[in-house]
Amino acid sequence: MSLPRRWRLPNEGWRYARSASPAYLLFLSGLEIDSEWLGGRILRLTSVGFAVSFAIAVVLGLALKAGGFVKSPL
Repeated sequence: MSLPRRWRLPNEGWRYARSASPAYLLFLSGLEIDSEWLGGRILRLTSVGFAVSFAIAVVLGLALKAGGFVKSPL
């Protein structure tokens, strides 16, 4: 069974472009961060927020593993 011409899958070039585009956009957004503004209280607050979120995720993951709900890490 052959697909109609307009439904054909993209070739390798389009697959590469599709995967590289989000990386390029993330690179460009990183250039927009003002490192002088990001410091002091703001950096401390975001660091604490990240650490608390990570700690909650680790505790929840260990609890689910101890309860037998997790069979593999992925």
